[in-house]
Amino acid sequence: MLIPVYIIGFIFGGLVLFAVAQRIPNRNAKIWLQTIGVFAGPVFFVSVAIFSGWVRERIYKVEWLTGNPATKYLYPGNKSTTQDDSDVVVLRRFVDKQECYEVMISQELADYLRGLSAHTVQVQYTVTYDFLQFRTYTINKIGSLDYKPNGPSWITGGTNIGGACFPWFQ
Repeated sequence: MLIPVYIIGFIFGGLVLFAVAQRIPNRNAKIWLQTIGVFAGPVFFVSVAIFSGWVRERIYKVEWLTGNPATKYLYPGNKSTTQDDSDVVVLRRFVDKQECYEVMISQELADYLRGLSAHTVQVQYTVTYDFLQFRTYTINKIGSLDYKPNGPSWITGGTNIGGACFPWFQ
């Protein structure tokens, strides 16, 4: 992907720093420029390798909504699979006064949630961080139900989940 571009960029940048260093009469400045030209690329790649792609499992208790109250969270123009919108599901929680939610259209999930005794359910997420900052997430389980986003009975209808919803420190 972009790694060959970075490598070529660091080689070219190193050559430019060496060329500039040859024209500078100050010996200390020349040594510093050559050192930066040699070590900038390896330091960059080592830091990216160490601090990116950290995967953490997070479990949150979220509130669920189904039916008509959940339809207001759909993307504009997105329609559910039935006339009465009984298969629209919203999983939401609040983090530092920000509403974080995931909208799904699934009769299987709606029936499962309506069968629970409480209006909350535990959701298991796998969250990926880069340099302690949120990059992406996936849902693994909703209660005891495995999340199957590519199945024919599961459609994603909208999200409002980002870095503030999955802070590194909790």
